[in-house]
Amino acid sequence: MKLFICEKPSQAKDIQKHIGATVNDNGFYRSSDGKICITWCVGHLLELAEPHVYDEKFKKWSIDDLPILPEKWVYNIAQKTSKQFKVVQGLVKKANVIIIATDPDREGEAIAWSLLERFNWKGETKRLWFSALDDASIRKALANLKIASETYPLYLAAQARAKADWLVGLNSTRLFTLLGRNSGFEGVLSVGRVQTPVLKLIVDRDREIKNFIPKPYFSINIHLSKTSQIFNATWMPEENIDEAGRCFSESFARQIAQKLQHSREAKVIDVNTERVKFSPPLAFSLSDLQKACSKKYGMSMPQVLNIAQSLYETHKITTYPRTDCGYLPESMFDEAETIVSVIMKNDPEMAKFMPQVNLAHKSRLWNDKKVTAHHGIIPTSKIIELSQLSADELKVYDLIRRNYLANFMVHNEVDKTVVNLISAEQKFQAKGTVLVELGWKVLFAKDNIENAEDVDDKQKLPVLSSGDTCIISKVDIRSLQTKPPAHFDDASLLDAMKQIAKYIENPQLKKMLKETSGIGTEATRAGIVETLEKRNYIERKKKAILATDIAYALIDTLPPVLKDPGMTALWEQELENIATGQQQQSEFMRKQYIFINQLIQTYKRAELPKNTTKNSKAKSYDCPECKSGALIKREGKNQKGKYIWFGCSRYKDGCKFTCFGDKKGNPILRSVK
Repeated sequence: MKLFICEKPSQAKDIQKHIGATVNDNGFYRSSDGKICITWCVGHLLELAEPHVYDEKFKKWSIDDLPILPEKWVYNIAQKTSKQFKVVQGLVKKANVIIIATDPDREGEAIAWSLLERFNWKGETKRLWFSALDDASIRKALANLKIASETYPLYLAAQARAKADWLVGLNSTRLFTLLGRNSGFEGVLSVGRVQTPVLKLIVDRDREIKNFIPKPYFSINIHLSKTSQIFNATWMPEENIDEAGRCFSESFARQIAQKLQHSREAKVIDVNTERVKFSPPLAFSLSDLQKACSKKYGMSMPQVLNIAQSLYETHKITTYPRTDCGYLPESMFDEAETIVSVIMKNDPEMAKFMPQVNLAHKSRLWNDKKVTAHHGIIPTSKIIELSQLSADELKVYDLIRRNYLANFMVHNEVDKTVVNLISAEQKFQAKGTVLVELGWKVLFAKDNIENAEDVDDKQKLPVLSSGDTCIISKVDIRSLQTKPPAHFDDASLLDAMKQIAKYIENPQLKKMLKETSGIGTEATRAGIVETLEKRNYIERKKKAILATDIAYALIDTLPPVLKDPGMTALWEQELENIATGQQQQSEFMRKQYIFINQLIQTYKRAELPKNTTKNSKAKSYDCPECKSGALIKREGKNQKGKYIWFGCSRYKDGCKFTCFGDKKGNPILRSVK
């Protein structure tokens, strides 16, 4: 029997008709002769075991029992999906060929291979690697099955990541929670391999803003005219300036302004005009899509990920979303005519752009050398009624389709002119642009998305030549102040997580990290931020992401090694090396064991600073059942609307306590026997 293993039922339903498995059975589809079956996993059917599985004593948190370092890792069958586990197990026993058809990423590999290794599978294994779930993409993937060994290293990387997160998160959380109780901390101090360095970024940024002392500086703008056309020029001071070239002397600025009033004219030193061509934007990676939606629509990272997943999985009108790449394989250029045609059919309003579309034009988007494991997010060839999409889904789909269409249009071209002038022995500069060719920007004429570089100044300058004299009609002196950096929002925090080297002070570590190295992955960054929010470490005020009081206290309490983004970024590099077959998983895990052991031995007798912070934003409640966890406030939704409920922070350690919240957001505690 040939068995396909999917990640979820919806995938199996999409694929089953293409392989002839049309008979719906108990937990799987099969062909009428039973020679082909397709089943699903409902996510991870196996989970890393909780500490008490290794030893009952670990049910109680104790510093003396740390570190917890499993010699042989144990996986438990997930209780909620144990029935489906048995279905898959029974089918694997009957199979002679297995095709892995889970999501084409690390977690997809882990979901399938953890089962196959559990079942001691030694038979022939292939990989169905698809970029989209529309019919055409599935047929193409079925015709080009991969050898499973090609993608197996992704499983090793996912497995290593999960084990490392277990080791660091569990041991560190227990250690500092127990130490924290002697210093006035209530509840659980949650520590994570990635979440804690990300939280430190937010805390550091907030503190930088709070401690920022604005400095005054002064600017002069002059209004000039030549042949009755008025334009502006900006003062370029060379004296009394700071490192950024800003004049900090008010008396000097006013002295210059007076001289300009008397001069009444400025002489052109030189004029430089450059024709600048702007390439169309690439297809979106997930993080670029999240940034664009954050800037344009104020959407959060998790919100965009969920929408992108829905467009891919439910509506099947875009390709796989969890990609870090914006390029496409050159072979996909042949599909362009069909995809563009479907874009127009799905929305006749888009047909107005067809005259600017040249389907023979092959932009930089198609580049085999730049494609990573997954190509950029683009529309598929599925025809759909756009009325089926929610308002937010349509917004995200619209950005994706416009980026794709832009690559069949000519470059946007402008003439950028810089004019250098002198007046009262002071230098001034005027900048202007003239649109030469709107090109692909016709698609974004009414928008202000950040997919391409914007021009410096949109004013139109008169025709000027070296030696020309311009009349000064007005002198504006402006008193300004330096500004602190902005609070992180979803877009800027994504950038910080991707380009983490910018935030690392250690020069050796900075040098070791690649320019593209970051913390988290395309698939996990949204979840990291969501976790921090659920644990009341961050809060949102409009677009801004702010650290809470308890986050300040936590970051001040933890040792540098646990909140250092540089160390986490190096680990991410090693995980990527495992995924590409350049590093052994065993070597990575050896380092993790050494790290955790050293951490516990160094800090297990430490005294933490006293907690003087009171978190007025959220009251802490101890779990009445396990006595050591804290109740975490959550929001649910049912037919009657939204409701508040609480769950124990030690749910991963086996505590299943939950309760509803009252109208004021407090837990309704019942007596526990």
